[in-house]
Amino acid sequence: MQNLEAELLALVPADGSAVGNGSLRGFLADKLGRPVEEAEYLAARDALVDAGTLIKGQGRGGSVRLVTPTAKGESVSEAEAPAAKQGRKKKDAATPAAVNGSSGMVALTRELWDAAVAMRGTIEPADYKRYVLPIIFLRFLSMRFEKRRAELQAMVADPKSDYFGIDAILEDSDEYKSAGTMIVPPNARWSHIVESVAPADDVKVQVDNVLQSLSETYVELRGLLPRIYAGSNMKAEDLRSLINLFSRDAFTADHGGEDVIGRVYEYFIGEFASSEGKRGGEFFTPVSIVRTLVAMLEPQEGKVFDPCCGSGGMFVQSDQFTKHNQKLSFYGQEAKDFTWRLCKMNL
Repeated sequence: MQNLEAELLALVPADGSAVGNGSLRGFLADKLGRPVEEAEYLAARDALVDAGTLIKGQGRGGSVRLVTPTAKGESVSEAEAPAAKQGRKKKDAATPAAVNGSSGMVALTRELWDAAVAMRGTIEPADYKRYVLPIIFLRFLSMRFEKRRAELQAMVADPKSDYFGIDAILEDSDEYKSAGTMIVPPNARWSHIVESVAPADDVKVQVDNVLQSLSETYVELRGLLPRIYAGSNMKAEDLRSLINLFSRDAFTADHGGEDVIGRVYEYFIGEFASSEGKRGGEFFTPVSIVRTLVAMLEPQEGKVFDPCCGSGGMFVQSDQFTKHNQKLSFYGQEAKDFTWRLCKMNL
């Protein structure tokens, strides 16, 4: 149990910010490489609370944070109040959280979430995900494309490579598909979005144009990225802030092979689902539970069918379980149009 407490403590943000119990339990399972039962997690957490190392917070599902010198002796409400006020401020200029191991990843994802929520402005909470997740998706596409292009450029420049001197492979779509990505049109690449789209007065129209360009270029993306920004009541400055938020250096830094943007995307989906609650029979299954189910099923090849696929968590975890061996086919159904689009983007 003491080892589990040490592992859990190492995942709590060192800057004193709070992290949700559900997310922390999921991160702990990731670190240990096995499912963590709720009772097991709560026993370790409560032991740290009793020892005066952690303090419980509020919110759906509860949260915890490190007991800092300023927090000692405070009640929970007194300690949490300043943090709640700070969470409503825009954090564009804030110093990015250091991403050192799993603890840094927890801090980064939480910081990004708090910053994104602070930029919501006049958008209804239930609708905000429709504007945030496509921006993360654009960032994800560009990062995957840039990584593969850099690999191909290295092979073209390497005299020992079969591709040495063959510049044409840099524009060969099959070379990108083999790595699970695609060629992103120049006007949809993140560097162009940051340098030319974000500063524009008509940034909302131009982001819509980027989404339309991708949809027209790739059949598999048609219907997933509708023009939603120009006709919305989202302020142009808030859209710019979102673009800047996902342009931080933390996304391009080396994190020991960890898929940072993937973790952020997964975290945001979970937080949006948690903030909305359960309405009309809709339920979000925590990642830790989906991962446990996949580990029990042990899919290696063939078909994976999820009759209530939601955002596609079962498919994503199955693919990760096989280490992307490309021997699985995914089939699912989903009643909600936006959730269906979200599932397609998630894959």
